[in-house]
Amino acid sequence: RGKEKEAMEILFEMTDKGIIPNDTSFAIILDGLAKKREKDRFMQVLNLYESIYKLKTRKIYNSFIMLFSEFQDINKIEEIKNQMESNKLLTNIATYNRILTGYLKPINVNAIDNAFRLLVEMFEKRIEPNRTTFNILIFGLIKHYHFFEAFELY
Repeated sequence: RGKEKEAMEILFEMTDKGIIPNDTSFAIILDGLAKKREKDRFMQVLNLYESIYKLKTRKIYNSFIMLFSEFQDINKIEEIKNQMESNKLLTNIATYNRILTGYLKPINVNAIDNAFRLLVEMFEKRIEPNRTTFNILIFGLIKHYHFFEAFELY
C-alpha cells in the first residue's frame, strides 16, 4: 500500500517541478492502484493525467479496464472497450487479457460465454491469444467448475 502512495507523491512532485511523466509512468501507477482497488486515488492520478494530456492512450484505457475488472463491473468494461473503438484506439492482447480477467472474476452464468465470445472476437480481429490469455481462460474455467474444458484448453 505504501508504494502506491509514494509513487503518487513522486508523480505529483514531478509535475510540480515541471517534469512531465509520460503515459507509461501514469499507467504503471494507475495499474497498481487498480490492483489495490484504490478507486479514489486512481481518479486523483487520472485527473492529473487529464490535466496534462487531453487524449487517453490505450495504456490508460487498459488501466481503466483493470480497475473495473477488480470491481467486477462488466458493463463498465464493455463501455470502456466501446470508447476505445469509437476513439479509433486499437485493442491489443493486453486489452483483451484484462477484459477476460474482468469477465471471469465474478462467478455468474454468463462468464464463460462472455469469455469465449471475446476469444472469437480476438480471432476475428487477428489478435493472437498468448500464454497469458490461455492461463486466464484455464484458471477462469476451473474457478467456474468447468474442469473438462480447462483440461482441453491445457
